[in-house]
Amino acid sequence: MAGVRFQYTDAAILFCIPEPGCDLEYLVQRYTCFERIAVPTYETVAGCLSRAVRAGAMPFPADGHYRLVPEWYSRVHERDGEFAASELAMIEFSEMLEAQVWPEVGTAEFTLDQAEFRRAADSTKAYIDSLRTVHPLIASRFGL
Repeated sequence: MAGVRFQYTDAAILFCIPEPGCDLEYLVQRYTCFERIAVPTYETVAGCLSRAVRAGAMPFPADGHYRLVPEWYSRVHERDGEFAASELAMIEFSEMLEAQVWPEVGTAEFTLDQAEFRRAADSTKAYIDSLRTVHPLIASRFGL
């Protein structure tokens, strides 16, 4: 097996998955607000989730639920308490994540459903638009 190489955006997406897991809509919204950027592309999210399954960071998603295995959740958030801003802990995690090739432990190939992603992306765009309209101060603080 060739191994799994993660990217910076993968680290940010994995960082946004809460301990109990979440649905895709929550993940896309949290990533978009955390990174203060536009909604990620299908390819960005699908690639990350596929790599996470292959590396054993995430079990094969079932019923639209995405979560990290406990060992990986601990790895992702290992440095959270060291920084006042969570972004700095995520950057430290991304440097560690990108610096190595992770062994492939999963043999199943995960393919993100495009319709599920489109619903999550559309919902996130609507959420951001509502923040801009109803709560412009909050939106501006998130850089949205």
